[in-house]
Amino acid sequence: MTSPHAEARAARRRHAATRWDRLPPHLGIDVRPGRVAADLAGGARPQPWLQVAPGRAVVDLVGPARIEVCDGTAITVDVTPEVAASGDLGWIVHGWGVATAMLQRGLLVVHASAVEVGGAAVLVAGQTGAGKSTTALGLRARGHRLLVDDVSTIVDVDGRPHVLPFLRGVNLTPAAADALGIAYADLPVLSAGRGKATFLAEDPGSRPIPVAAVAVIEPDADLHDVRVEPVGGAGRFGALAPHCRRDGAASAILGPDRLFARTAALAAATPVARIARPAGSWHLDAVCAAVEDVRTG
Repeated sequence: MTSPHAEARAARRRHAATRWDRLPPHLGIDVRPGRVAADLAGGARPQPWLQVAPGRAVVDLVGPARIEVCDGTAITVDVTPEVAASGDLGWIVHGWGVATAMLQRGLLVVHASAVEVGGAAVLVAGQTGAGKSTTALGLRARGHRLLVDDVSTIVDVDGRPHVLPFLRGVNLTPAAADALGIAYADLPVLSAGRGKATFLAEDPGSRPIPVAAVAVIEPDADLHDVRVEPVGGAGRFGALAPHCRRDGAASAILGPDRLFARTAALAAATPVARIARPAGSWHLDAVCAAVEDVRTG
């Protein structure tokens, strides 16, 4: 068994060997420095920090950087030299930058981690803080391959939904790192007061992986153990839809009709289950076992 410090230090070495301003070639997105205007002409504001216009979007998260995404192929990063040198802008560029670019291409982007279990992908979805990233790394520790964290882009391959893997850091709180047996103090820490560190797993490659199931993690303060509820029929759409909205960005960029159609197509093609866990504790082994059962069941 790998020690907590060895696991964290290996992730730190992988992180040091990567650059936040470079994305894998198979994504087809160029990242470059430049000036980004604070106001996007003719742009709608689905969120105070997000502006959207045809073929363009500006993401202005407080503190680190402002980015502009154009035509699904280019991300311009407006950042001070000091922040650029800190090397921790991957969570913006590889997160909202990639998600926005993929939406501009007309693709569905699910707020979920993706893990390859038994040759196919399980999307581990959930609201912020539900434990989807922690569950994904827990599954990795059980021998499964982490495909992507938080930004699961769905592509059609031969009429079946597939997820597009790419390497990006997993942001962990100290409590999540402790649950995973990873030494938080040895990980690179994010700036902007986010209270998280970055864990970089192994490169998952570029080949799209078929989606076999969606597991929605839901903390429940009234529970004392983990419970699994398969979702059938039209309920699949209702369980999946909240994790496809991207804080209003998906509707603003795709349009409501295309967002509905993309979400409905994934729901119709993919088994969905809710996995409820006690809100006050991780129960990580039980949650991971439940995800494995959802994949095989």
